[in-house]
Amino acid sequence: MIEPTITLQSEDLPTAHLMRIKGNLDVTNSHAIEKEFMTWIESANRKLVIDLNGVAFMSSAGLRVILNGFKLAGEKGIGIALFGLNPAVERVFDIVGLHQLFSLHKDLDSAIA
Repeated sequence: MIEPTITLQSEDLPTAHLMRIKGNLDVTNSHAIEKEFMTWIESANRKLVIDLNGVAFMSSAGLRVILNGFKLAGEKGIGIALFGLNPAVERVFDIVGLHQLFSLHKDLDSAIA
């Protein structure tokens, strides 16, 4: 069995929590990070910023993880901003209309602002 090749790294910034996702967010890997991702959101107390620079591919399974996190953050009254989407990942958001739901940014500075 092939081990999932995806990692999460989190960091507290002065005005936000930052999470960096590296690896493909697909059916093979998304389950490997989902629990940690949701736990991270549950413990957050201010804006969440998610760096997707390290995500080359995202399937519907990856979108589900991001959407579930968005829903939980909304229930807590916390905003989520995404940045660093490569063209293929950004296209997935466009195709399913999520570019209107999420705050999408080119870089960390604009995502925090």
